[in-house]
Amino acid sequence: MSADPKLIADLRRRALAAQYAKPVASPCRDVCRMGQHGYCEGCFRTIDEIAGWANRSEDDKRAIWQTLPQRAAAADAADAAGTSDTVRAGRP
Repeated sequence: MSADPKLIADLRRRALAAQYAKPVASPCRDVCRMGQHGYCEGCFRTIDEIAGWANRSEDDKRAIWQTLPQRAAAADAADAAGTSDTVRAGRP
């Protein structure tokens, strides 16, 4: 599933807001479905990031938030090119 440009823009806006938030909110969008690219199709976190979110420090959460718009854009580009394995290879 490709990332909608509106979703990418929303992730960018929310990632910026997360840098100042206390506490840092979860990026969950209630989609909760892992895509072929290895990320949740709603929030673009890995399964490990989702599972450990509550136990992460605020700084770790902010760092994850910063990666989400790029992941969504890369997933969108890979889907458009038909190369979702490219995104998977770039996964941390």
